[in-house]
Amino acid sequence: MRKYFIFLLLSVCTSLLFAQQNKLFTLDELIPGGKNFYSYYPQIGEQFQWHDDELMMLRDDSV
Repeated sequence: MRKYFIFLLLSVCTSLLFAQQNKLFTLDELIPGGKNFYSYYPQIGEQFQWHDDELMMLRDDSV
């Protein structure tokens, strides 16, 4: 039983240590027009907007 507890404790501590590492972005990921810029660009799935008396649903609109 003690072996399982130690194994569980070590696995939890290891996962917590790796979860706290921050990702360093490269210049291609941060500047507009870079290779990976649009993979980090926020996308809005659906939006709702009133048009006169009708409620319209907009899709795939970007910020």
